[in-house]
Amino acid sequence: MLITKQADYGIRVLICLSHLSPGQVVPMKEVARRAHIPSSFMPKIISHLTNRGLIITERGKSGGIRLAKKPEEISIYEVVEAIDGPPLLNVCMSRPGECPLNTRCEVYHMWRKAQDCLDTLLRETRLAQVKVACNDGEGTSSSPGVQGS
Repeated sequence: MLITKQADYGIRVLICLSHLSPGQVVPMKEVARRAHIPSSFMPKIISHLTNRGLIITERGKSGGIRLAKKPEEISIYEVVEAIDGPPLLNVCMSRPGECPLNTRCEVYHMWRKAQDCLDTLLRETRLAQVKVACNDGEGTSSSPGVQGS
């Protein structure tokens, strides 16, 4: 399984937005710059996150993006699923009939257990818990996020 760059970027976008005051709007280009995301990826990422109700876009001169929910209400699973679909370790986790061995496979139960652990971790980890600096490209900062508008 590989979580795509787009899903990783989606998580970065939401982390940056989580450092803002509630309701604060920031230009998409500013989030891309601070989160080190190529601007060419942003429209598609923003579209996925908006369609899933994770962010809100506001048009106009002072428009931009903001979180649609509190960071404590957004799981990392939701973000990955919004962009990549459900994270799967093996095809048999979502399409059991795909493999001729199906549940008779010697490693199926190991995959199932690992999948359940991954799902639980991603569902229980909230955006508010993720401690990632997103500030002027420094990698670490005492005040991460996008400041001001």
